[in-house]
Amino acid sequence: LNTSELVAIKAFPSQVKFDQSLKHPSLVPIIEICETEGTSLVVMKKMKESLYHFVQRNQTIKPPLVALIVYQLLKSLAYLHSNRMVFRDLKMQHVLLAG
Repeated sequence: LNTSELVAIKAFPSQVKFDQSLKHPSLVPIIEICETEGTSLVVMKKMKESLYHFVQRNQTIKPPLVALIVYQLLKSLAYLHSNRMVFRDLKMQHVLLAG
């Protein structure tokens, strides 16, 4: 790993599969995947916060921002599905915001 940017490292069971070649403006870029016995360590760009924490911090969110978040989420899911990928654990904690 050779990067000067902030990264996040998440551990996933090895049966969870990732495709580093998928690129979309609304998907967090995967920098590297390190395979260990039974675990995949996924190195990805560090994002600002999760949608869950954003909602907790900002009790009221204006409808245009809600519409933008939903639009970007649906576009990214459509992209994944068009590439025969499924995101099975969709929840606010897994939706990451850039800024």
